[in-house]
Amino acid sequence: MLPLVRNPKYVAIDRDGTILRYVPYLRRVEDVELVPSAGQAISDLNAIGSEVIVITNQSIVGRGLLSELELERIHRRMELLLEQASARVATILVCPHAPEDQCKCRKPSPELVRGYLEEQAIEQTQGYVIGDNETDVELALELGVQPIHVQTGVHTELDIQNAYPSVPSARDIGEAVSWILAKGDHESGA
Repeated sequence: MLPLVRNPKYVAIDRDGTILRYVPYLRRVEDVELVPSAGQAISDLNAIGSEVIVITNQSIVGRGLLSELELERIHRRMELLLEQASARVATILVCPHAPEDQCKCRKPSPELVRGYLEEQAIEQTQGYVIGDNETDVELALELGVQPIHVQTGVHTELDIQNAYPSVPSARDIGEAVSWILAKGDHESGA
């Protein structure tokens, strides 16, 4: 059984299909749109002092379809939309490589998250991972933390339940964060 942490020190969250409405190979700033519950969910995590870490594979950069500057503009737009909801992310960790590059930073590898957690002196097991993809579930398992699947992106609840029957599946990031907050209180005896 993976740990259920009250007031997690961090929550690592996938970008596309979790925080942002899923757009295959998002390339245009004007297509950046938050999942409706994302701002409030991240604000709720901020309120309990959790570091919100965005972790995203962006092979579109490695394939030459999007420049790093364009990616930075997309992330800035996402951050501005979150700020309008009184929400903020601590960092955005990006793997820009294509799968065939066989790098060590592409999800489900935990290297980017581990590196950030070490820099911030945050215990690796004191968090959660939220995402819409099997790679997000695998990242959580590599970190030794509870994954939560959201149904707003690539993989359906059935896809995840077939591969990982014990992983909870939430309608969206808002429901996932509510689950974290409720489980934390319940598990702590509060």
